[in-house]
Amino acid sequence: MRFGLRFGVAGLSAVLALALMGCSGPRYEIWRSHDSHYATWSHAKFSVKKVFESSKPTPEEMEESLKENWWGELFSGGN
Repeated sequence: MRFGLRFGVAGLSAVLALALMGCSGPRYEIWRSHDSHYATWSHAKFSVKKVFESSKPTPEEMEESLKENWWGELFSGGN
């Protein structure tokens, strides 16, 4: 029982440390300036709906995403 608890705490600590590493980059100010993970309520509904469905976005959803700027600015992974 103790080994399992120690392993669980160590694993959780490692996952938390890796997750927080993403907060230390130069783009942190962009994320900090947002008060929400989602751009709009429509974006949140879309994301939750897609968790339970495996369908592709409809043309209407794609148009709405572009209009509401759901995806933010594009950047290359090398920068």
